[in-house]
Amino acid sequence: MKKLSVKGLADFMTARSARKRKILQDHKYPSEAMAKILFYRDARDRIAAFHQGVRTLEWLLAGASELAMLASLNSGCRRTRLSYNARALRQYASHFGKRSFRVLGDLPLSLVYDDVEIKI
Repeated sequence: MKKLSVKGLADFMTARSARKRKILQDHKYPSEAMAKILFYRDARDRIAAFHQGVRTLEWLLAGASELAMLASLNSGCRRTRLSYNARALRQYASHFGKRSFRVLGDLPLSLVYDDVEIKI
């Protein structure tokens, strides 16, 4: 059975052909997907804390500045990862910073169609 997340399905349905091949490759070889999760862990953790606690938009942007400063003090892959995380925080703040979300626990749901399982 092939397994696919809803996000993966949405990405696949809206992508052009080259991107569709890349999405299928990511689902076939999930270690690449795990690498993305680990790559953006700093931004993801700060975004979760922003919504779980009583944090301000300024706090989130200060986190982006902190990551950018850390990036400037490092080199190579670590520098790249930190600067991308800082950029992700700034973009998140710009698009979603004024919205209020409640972080929920995992709710395992799935839809099976033929031999494809879509996990939500």
